[in-house]
Amino acid sequence: MRRCAQILAVAVTIATLGCTNTQLIPTTFESDRIFANATAPDGQPVVFYTDSGGGYNAVTSSIAARYSLESKGEVQSDGSVTALVEFPEFLTDPGIPRPKHDRWLGGNLAVVPDGRLEADGFLGSRWFAGGVWVFDYDAKTLALADSSSPYASWVMTPLGFRSDKSGSRDLNFPRVTIEVAGESLEMLLDTGATALVTEESAPTLTARAGQRVGTSYIVRSIFERWQSQNPNWRVLVAGDAVLGKPMPMIEVPEITVSGVRIGPVWFAQRPDANFREWMSQMTDKTLDGAIGGSALRHLRFVLDYPAGEMYLQRAD
Repeated sequence: MRRCAQILAVAVTIATLGCTNTQLIPTTFESDRIFANATAPDGQPVVFYTDSGGGYNAVTSSIAARYSLESKGEVQSDGSVTALVEFPEFLTDPGIPRPKHDRWLGGNLAVVPDGRLEADGFLGSRWFAGGVWVFDYDAKTLALADSSSPYASWVMTPLGFRSDKSGSRDLNFPRVTIEVAGESLEMLLDTGATALVTEESAPTLTARAGQRVGTSYIVRSIFERWQSQNPNWRVLVAGDAVLGKPMPMIEVPEITVSGVRIGPVWFAQRPDANFREWMSQMTDKTLDGAIGGSALRHLRFVLDYPAGEMYLQRAD
């Protein structure tokens, strides 16, 4: 039955994509996290992690050196100098588009030390910027479309973006409003939000200890209020170790996005300052957390960056 549902989901996705000019991105969905796949000139696989809530577009120094990626100068980053290299054809050839709205890196890739990235490269908010992206976690597809008009019958909810003094969007971190137990919350839409499974959380999350899985985040003050007001909600005291120390997780039975009810959704706790102070500097409103794979897996949705709109429907 599950296999039939997956086949139907793929068929629905393909049929909808056929309504407009689209480009299927060569991707792998692993535990509700999305990786873009390419093949280098020597036939070796090259994998980039995609993350709408991440900043730069980057490649490891070993990949840049191995394939002699052309130097494109350098930029200042956090008080240090970061080298830039070309966005190579072995990425664009299989259908991984070069970023066109990256004013900081000019569509190039920052070179970072090996070990800083879990994959060979990273594609963040500046890669997604300016696109109309069609996500289907059930069918395990990601596509770039030229319009969101074929999805006009889906539920629309606005996306918020921070703009500079001229009204131009200076950053492209999308914010979306959700509702939990009657309370509206402002969340980063973060396809890259990740939890590192612990021995405690492995059986509940149906994963192995040490595995990275897609999750959502909520600030500590709200987490503790949820826990106090809803003693029947499941809590994993040491559920997530991605920050290097155990952090609790809570299972929210249902969240609502513009009237669309989905769930259950696991949220990992984060310090209030992580979102309310740090990340909120880069969004148009103060954030309470982020929704990632543990929520988005329940949806089919479109992120229309130019229009600042999200179109969504339940995946089931």
